Amino acid sequence: AMQRSLVGSEMCIRDSPSYVYDKNGQPIPGKFVKQGSKVKNLGHKEIDERPFIQIGENEYVKANNVLTVIINY
Repeated sequence: AMQRSLVGSEMCIRDSPSYVYDKNGQPIPGKFVKQGSKVKNLGHKEIDERPFIQIGENEYVKANNVLTVIINY
């Protein structure tokens, strides 16, 4: 089951490389995030009924490419 990610939480890229998409769901040429990179969850967006996580201005990664990182001390 996919976790509902928390906006503002730090997440980790699970797959390598994870392509970065624009708001239309088109891959941004030459732009990707390495596996293990930490990204900030700026919100959730459905593009063509596919879930994406916003990581920057007009920058999105597929939601199933990220793991929510929750650290308990």
